[in-house]
Amino acid sequence: MEKEKFIYERKSTVKGREDKTVAYVVQIPYYEHDGNSKKRKQYVRNFKVSDYITAATALKAAARERDRMIPLLKGIQEIRYDSAMDYTADEILSLLPAGMRIVILAEMEKKHENIAYENHTVQELFDLIPAHYSRRKRTYRHMGFQYKIYIQEKYADKLITEITVADVLDSLKSCASVCTREYTSKLKSLWGKIFGVAQMLGIPVTDWSKIVDLPSSDKHTQRSLTEQNITEEDFQKFCGFMAEYGNYAPIQKKAIFRRDIVLLMIRFMRITGIRLAEARTINRSNITFRTVTIDGKDGTQTSTEVAEVRIETEMGSTLTEMDVVRETKTPQSVRTLPVSPDGAEILRETMAYHDYDILFCDYGGGLLKTSVVDSLLANVSKKCGIKVYALLLRKSFSADLYANGVNPAVTKKLMGHKSEEMSLNAYASASDKDVFDVMMNRKYKE
Repeated sequence: MEKEKFIYERKSTVKGREDKTVAYVVQIPYYEHDGNSKKRKQYVRNFKVSDYITAATALKAAARERDRMIPLLKGIQEIRYDSAMDYTADEILSLLPAGMRIVILAEMEKKHENIAYENHTVQELFDLIPAHYSRRKRTYRHMGFQYKIYIQEKYADKLITEITVADVLDSLKSCASVCTREYTSKLKSLWGKIFGVAQMLGIPVTDWSKIVDLPSSDKHTQRSLTEQNITEEDFQKFCGFMAEYGNYAPIQKKAIFRRDIVLLMIRFMRITGIRLAEARTINRSNITFRTVTIDGKDGTQTSTEVAEVRIETEMGSTLTEMDVVRETKTPQSVRTLPVSPDGAEILRETMAYHDYDILFCDYGGGLLKTSVVDSLLANVSKKCGIKVYALLLRKSFSADLYANGVNPAVTKKLMGHKSEEMSLNAYASASDKDVFDVMMNRKYKE
């Protein structure tokens, strides 16, 4: 290690590991005034390597503690330490004007109150977020993207106590200049977690994320400005194009299987409105077929096959893994979904297509990855000029039910939402035609 004044390495005493550094020790000599005499003392504090991410991090912590304690032990923050300076704190203070002496003593008292805490950099606190906040792995991956772009370069090596409200606001403004308000809000939340970890560690710091206002943003996702629905005609055109997509040779079995399974899945999602995460964990044991009698408009009765699908799991991430089967998003998402004859026909077609237990699976019978579905739908959308993505199918389900006057309580149950407001406000949308018809057919009170 490079020599650091007043910092010493403590080596391991375990046989065969004598060269391993187990701690860095801060040792600073100083004088304590006792009446008319001076007592020479020594400040000592250990920084165990095992308590930090790396040995280098432990050394940085020790160096910060040394730099913090030297002025305190000498009695005044502004005086630079000099090993040849033998003045006591009282002697230094006695040389200063009375007003300044009172201010310095007050500041020293505050410093001594906070001696117990150990300061950390923004990077160190970000690395500690998983240990203090229980979130799924995919969530931490998204945090990592934001941290790298908007926080790491400018603030990673800065002590959290040195972060100002201007720093937080500056990073939020940088994000808002290119991202939506919703995405910027997530960055604000990330700052809150960094400050939160600091406070949990006993660092006396203000959470500036709770003070700053979220910057305005004129950025919008393309989806938010367009109708969240698709006509049946356009959807069938998309499916027809997708059925032929790729011009795969018969030998390209994996690509053909992937295309066909995704096509069957989005057709089923179009009818039922289930989440993509839910569709990919449906297995054969979740499906029950039965025959019902339907009354026709002309008075005749016909027998047809319908189905029931039990939704009790979904695909997602856990605290430690990505793309695994887990419990549904909410308790309300566990439901038995009635499936129309068209949906039952798709289920039968899928079950006949392969012998695997998972219905909408990959070529080997495993879970179908989100990236595979998203990239395939994006490629087909680009080729045929009709945009289809997984969430659109769920939004269109809610919008169609709303347009047809379906009881919101029924929509909530079918979609597995916590509340009717979620089904209506976040998913159901009015089409341009609905808006036009209302304005053209406005009825006034008679």
